[in-house]
Amino acid sequence: MAFSFLATSDLHIGMKFKNYSENVSKALHEARLRSLENLVKIANEKRCGLFLIAGDLFESTADTNRKYLDEVISTLRGFNGEYVAILPGNHDFFNISNFWVTFINLIKDTNIIVLNEYRQYNLEINDEKVVLYPAYCDLKHSKENRLDWIKEYNNFDKEAFNILVSHGSIKGISPDLKDEYFGMSIDEINALNVDIAIVGHMHINYPFAINVKNEKLLIPGTPEPDGLDCKHEGYAWIVEVLDKKNFNAIKVKTGIYRFIDERCSINSYKELENYKNWLLEGNPRQKVVRVDFSGSIEEERSNDKNKCFDELSRKLFYFEYSDNIRKKFDKNQIDKEFVRDSLPHRILSSIDDKELLELAYENRDEHN
Repeated sequence: MAFSFLATSDLHIGMKFKNYSENVSKALHEARLRSLENLVKIANEKRCGLFLIAGDLFESTADTNRKYLDEVISTLRGFNGEYVAILPGNHDFFNISNFWVTFINLIKDTNIIVLNEYRQYNLEINDEKVVLYPAYCDLKHSKENRLDWIKEYNNFDKEAFNILVSHGSIKGISPDLKDEYFGMSIDEINALNVDIAIVGHMHINYPFAINVKNEKLLIPGTPEPDGLDCKHEGYAWIVEVLDKKNFNAIKVKTGIYRFIDERCSINSYKELENYKNWLLEGNPRQKVVRVDFSGSIEEERSNDKNKCFDELSRKLFYFEYSDNIRKKFDKNQIDKEFVRDSLPHRILSSIDDKELLELAYENRDEHN
C-alpha cells in the first residue's frame, strides 16, 4: 500500500470582508479562491491521489453565485489525482437546495464527489483500496455530532486504508462555548475503527508540529488566513501512506495574505524603526496589519515617527494603527525647562512614575 493525499478544510470561498475598504475586501475575498488554486498545485506537485476537503469549502450556500461554482469546479478539475472528495461543513451544510443540486449536476462526469451520504465511499487510489467514512453536516448548528452511524458500522474493510472525514469542534482542542458545532471528543475518534481522522471546522492546524507520524487525528485548519485573530500563515496536510500502520503527515504552507494584530510598546525611536523593518520583511504587500503603539520616544524624533507610519501605510497591503506614543521626558529636563519652584516644576518634580511623568508633561504641553 502506497499513496498520498492532501487534506484541507475551511476555505470559506465567498467570505466577505466588510470591515475593510472595497479594494482590500475584494482582494481578501478573491484570495480564498486563489488559495484553492495553490492547494491543487501543491497536491499535483506531491503527486497526491486524493484531494480531501473536510467541510466549509464555501462560506455559504445561500449567496454563493454560479460564477463561484464554475470557478471552484474548474480549479478542482485541474487536480491530476484520482478523486476530489468534498464534505459539507456547517457553513455549506448539505440539504436539497438549489445550491447543492446545481453543484452536483455540474460535477457529473468528473473526478469530484460530494460526501453527502452517511455511508462508506469505496475508492481505489494508486491501485490501493481506500474507504472514506463521512460525518457531514446537515445543519448549521447541532449539539450532536454525526459519528453514530460509523460507531454502529460493522463492515470495515480490514485491508483498506479507512479515513474518517468529519466537521465539528473537538473537545479540549477547539472552542465551542455553546456546544453547537457538532462537538466530538478525541476518545470518540480513537474508538472508531478507522486508520486516520481528518476533521474540519477549527481554523488552526493540529497537531502543531511540522511533521507527525501515525497520528490518528489531523485538523487541516484554514489554508488562507481569514482575519486579525488568525495568527498563522495558512496550512494543509500532505499525508503519505505506506501501509495501515505506517503513514506520515507533513504540514505545508498555503496562505497568500498574513494577518498581524499586535500591541507594541517601544522605548526609543530606534525600537520603532526596528519594528517597522520587521513588518516590512518578506512580502509587505501581502500583510494586513493592525498595531496599538504605546511607550515613548525622543521628542526630537516626533516627525520621524510620523514618517515611519507613513512608510508603513504605503508599503503594507493594509495598515491600521493607534498612536499612543508619548514624548520621552525625565526629571533631568525639569530644571532646564521650568523655573525652579514654579507650579509646573513642583508638580513634575513630585512624580516618580516615568509613564505618569511623560503624560503629565504632554498634558501640560497641550494646554499651554
